[in-house]
Amino acid sequence: MTFIDVLGEQNLYTFDDQIVLALAILRTNPDILREYQRYFEHVIIDELQDFSPAKVELLMMLCERHANIMAFGDIFQEVQFDTIRTQGEGSSENVKIPAQAAFARLAQSDMCHFGKAHHLTINFRSNQEILDFATFIHSKVNGGTAEGLQSGQNKHGPKPTYLSHTPVH
Repeated sequence: MTFIDVLGEQNLYTFDDQIVLALAILRTNPDILREYQRYFEHVIIDELQDFSPAKVELLMMLCERHANIMAFGDIFQEVQFDTIRTQGEGSSENVKIPAQAAFARLAQSDMCHFGKAHHLTINFRSNQEILDFATFIHSKVNGGTAEGLQSGQNKHGPKPTYLSHTPVH
């Protein structure tokens, strides 16, 4: 809270603050929203899993007019945002938002044209052993179901080692 107070006193803002301020301006000023919608005929996003709900909302507002969004990201990642919710004196909880929340928000909109979401199954970054292990871990977390990925480079490497404080079920 001290950090937020100091920022406010100095009239400084974080990137997340700028997103929230932009949302407030566009929600209360439809003329400004329409003006900015003209500039976003095509939007391409990489790392969609890093979008907070506020960023997704801003994206949806700006792209509503042209409905041309192409987004890429890892649906299985969970991003820990800096938001902390106070639940009484002295206690707080970190807010974790699954990447699927951002993907689901886009997929539910008319602009995605229902059924136009595509899941890529070829990965060009990792070797096959890492992809197999990631699929195994993801299937354990999701009750035994996970779509496997294939290495696009047909690279192989050593089997990864998994260290955890909590057991995988």
